Amino acid sequence: MRIEKCSFCSSSIYPGHGVTFVRNDSMLFRFCRSKCNKAFKRKWNPRKTRWTKSYRLYTGKEVHGVGGMEKKREEIGRYRRDIVSNTVSAIPVIGEIESERRKHYIYDRIMSMREKNKDIDMKILKKHGHLLDEAKENKEKKNVEEGENVLNMQQ
Repeated sequence: MRIEKCSFCSSSIYPGHGVTFVRNDSMLFRFCRSKCNKAFKRKWNPRKTRWTKSYRLYTGKEVHGVGGMEKKREEIGRYRRDIVSNTVSAIPVIGEIESERRKHYIYDRIMSMREKNKDIDMKILKKHGHLLDEAKENKEKKNVEEGENVLNMQQ
């Protein structure tokens, strides 16, 4: 059993699911659901369609699998107990490595956005800082007037 990837959104397609479209030049396109099939036939660009994996990679929202954790093998190797046991024992370790990479990537992305927003905020403060000074002065005047009103009422 092979789990295929959708040609449009890159989600997993399990055996017995999805639709296969064969073009005149014998190219196979597999789709996980009718939504992807229709989008492909309408010639939508997956990189501009917000719910696809390629959009998330294109806009930098997810980590690209540079490490080559996921490989597609055309030929199935001969069964050897030691290789299978090593592979099975490595699965949780690989999962931890991938999750750590994702966490670091997300953290770095958030921190870079914070820095960018901080720079934007500082520019706004430089440009419109005089408004804050005026507001502060008005607030102080108002507090002084309220204090005088309280004193007058007590007398």
